[in-house]
Amino acid sequence: MAPGGFPAKHAALLACATLLLGAPDICGGGSALADVSSRTSPDDARKALFTINGTPVDSRELLTFIEIMSGGDSPAAGLPEMVDTLINNRLMAGAAVRDGVDQQPRVRSRIETRANKLWNQLYLEQLAASTSPVTDREMLEAAPPFEEMISVQQLIVDTPEKAERLRLQAVQGESFDNLVLRNTIGLTRKNDGKIGYVKRTSTIYEPETIESIFPLAVGEYSAVLPTRLGYSVFRILDRKSAETQKTEWLASNRERFNREKTKKKLDENRSRLAAGHAVVVDQRLISEYLKARAENSDPGPLLQKSVIKIDDVEFFLGDMLDPADIGFIHSESSLEIILNKRVEDFAVSREVDRLGLKNARPELLLREKLLRESVYAREYVNYRCREIEVTRAETREYYEKNGAAFTLPRALDISLIETKSEARLERIYDLLAGGTSFEEVAESWSDNKSIKGGRLGFVPEQSIAPEFSAVKKIGAGTYSKTPIRIKAGGESPELFVVAKVNSVREPEPLPFERVAKDDIEKAIMAGKRERVVRTILEELRKSNEVRFTPEYERFAVSSANRR
Repeated sequence: MAPGGFPAKHAALLACATLLLGAPDICGGGSALADVSSRTSPDDARKALFTINGTPVDSRELLTFIEIMSGGDSPAAGLPEMVDTLINNRLMAGAAVRDGVDQQPRVRSRIETRANKLWNQLYLEQLAASTSPVTDREMLEAAPPFEEMISVQQLIVDTPEKAERLRLQAVQGESFDNLVLRNTIGLTRKNDGKIGYVKRTSTIYEPETIESIFPLAVGEYSAVLPTRLGYSVFRILDRKSAETQKTEWLASNRERFNREKTKKKLDENRSRLAAGHAVVVDQRLISEYLKARAENSDPGPLLQKSVIKIDDVEFFLGDMLDPADIGFIHSESSLEIILNKRVEDFAVSREVDRLGLKNARPELLLREKLLRESVYAREYVNYRCREIEVTRAETREYYEKNGAAFTLPRALDISLIETKSEARLERIYDLLAGGTSFEEVAESWSDNKSIKGGRLGFVPEQSIAPEFSAVKKIGAGTYSKTPIRIKAGGESPELFVVAKVNSVREPEPLPFERVAKDDIEKAIMAGKRERVVRTILEELRKSNEVRFTPEYERFAVSSANRR
């Protein structure tokens, strides 16, 4: 039991929830307890908070684990729960290694696809350090042409006389900004008449206008010039030579070109490294998967099969396509790219090993260790649950004990006629009052043609949107004598809805034959897995020794004070 009397049974529940949710992604965000870690000295960080069979766990390791489990957000669980989850993961991971679960191809596949991602950034950093900086010559080969530019401010009025009068006022010292603001016409007024930089080859003005203003010095005013929008006076705000532009362009783009050069080298190296490994692809499985996707059938069983073997390691299709375990299935167009990337991740990880780079990044080694433990712990539970089954009798028993969960709610069979025209609305009510069937009126007069005859079918009463709540008051077999008004956003016209309740289905128990058996089986299996987890943890807690140090108490108090 941890300090503070944290019960082991709660730890079992927490571990079970963690395992059922799956192994976390260890590549994510910043520390959820950054404030704690930033105020913990290097010496304090290495002090053991507790030991597991004599092996110390310090605050750095615990904080890293909390960060991984919370995905960079503030952890939902408290410190004792997180500590117990780390301990449970480590104990179950040890049991997995003891029983050889870690050597199962499925488990190796899960570990490799998750851990290999860790080392790509490290390899990229190594390449960046060894890649020579991009040269000016390399950059200028991709540079745009540079030519002299001037930055101009423009005053536009509708007569040459007014333009000349305002030009003289500016020359005599009156603020040109104020003159533009008070007198100019056109869109340039919004930006104080400032056009930006103009080249000799720019098409924003007529060639003769460009030729008239280009020789002017900075601060000088042009003569009155006729332009497309009126009579203009220009002031030159700045001038940039081609050489100045080239210097500025090189400075602002150098970092981007260096990144692109390193990225190109990385892509080339990844492909080269991947080519150095023996890769065998099960094209038949890929074809079956693509066929299942095309036919919109369940590809789940295919995801549990080995699709690629790299050297001596098998990779399962689900891990290759969805290593984060979020249920995302990729399209055909991206499938080959993704599989190639996983092979390259494997090759990069092996190259990082060969170069001895991993030891330089203990924080990544720690993440990899915690990742492996999380995966091993989950797979150990799967291993211990491998013979669990759900019988039909258990499914029936669950159904009978939870009958309220299998009840069809009260529902209304609804039809609608929609229109934005008051004239059409009046005609709709006249037809209904004259005996024309609701379905016929909806087919001919409703603006919404996507619903045949206006018939929505049965809608659970609790699912009816608040703006349609008036429907609940309509008797079965009748329609609303007053339209439901739906206000549209912006300037869109109001929507009028005439609703009819065709019939009402009162709540009724759902027969066992119509119940989704898969959902029941999942619920039963989750309960059985939880009981297995409890048993596993009781066994492991008895056969392993966990000891907390006085440092844990101080750390717990410090963490609580900083929340």
